[in-house]
Order: sequence, then structure tokens, then C-alpha cells
Amino acid sequence: MTHATRVGGNRGERLASTVWGLPAGSGYAVVAMPDKIAPGPMASTAARQFSLPSSMSHKHDNLIRAIFHDPISGNIQWREIESLLRHLGATVESLSGTRVRMKLNGHEGVLHRPHGGNTLGRQDVLHLREYLAHARVTPSLYEAGKKG
Repeated sequence: MTHATRVGGNRGERLASTVWGLPAGSGYAVVAMPDKIAPGPMASTAARQFSLPSSMSHKHDNLIRAIFHDPISGNIQWREIESLLRHLGATVESLSGTRVRMKLNGHEGVLHRPHGGNTLGRQDVLHLREYLAHARVTPSLYEAGKKG
């Protein structure tokens, strides 16, 4: 079993971009992991498989591709992100100010709504990309889900 993890090095990043569909230069590399996980307190959560919804609209499919595409798009609307996350089964909780807590596939993250408009900045898209990668939502996993 292989997993993408954030590490340095060009070879690993090239492998991550071809195997997992992660953008080149994202800092992610493919790392081989054992197929069997030894019993322990973390074994049940580490071995859990997450899946994407079987019926995802083309709009959500294109949005996932836009989030992970390089160069980073500066034309992604916050309402579309919220819609995608809810469709994927995320819980969305408003915090103080513009902060929003998301929980998806057992991974929790805090994102910020855009200030003075509805379009996410490039840095916000980077944060969203990292959060989705940790929550195992990537274009390549979506493609694998459609085939299988």
C-alpha cells in the first residue's frame, strides 16, 4: 500500500504527481507502507478506507481538479467550496470571525472565508488543497472511485 506524504526531494514529488495526481512542486511524495498494520491504538483509524461519493456532479469533479491544478486558480468561489465539502460529507461549523471548522473523513481543519468578496485567494486555495489531501480527497482518488 502506498500513501502520499509531505516530504522534500524531487524524485518523490515527481512520483506523487504521476501516481496520485498531486501537482508537481506540492511537496508530497509517495511512500511505501506495509499492507498490514500491527494492532495498536492507532491501527483501526490508520487502516480505515475512505471513499468519495459515487455520484459526484461534473461541477464538483471540475472543482476538485481546479483546486489541485497548477498554476493555482484565483477564481474559486467560497460557496462552491462549501457545497463540495457538504457533498463529500464534511461537517461545517462557523467559528468566530471568518473562520470555519471542517471535519471530513476524520480529519479536522480550520479554513477562512474570503474577506471583501467571495473568491478565494491563492494562499487560501493552497490551504484548502493541503486539507483535502490530508482528508484523502484528490482527483486521482476520485478517478479510482469511478472505475472501481
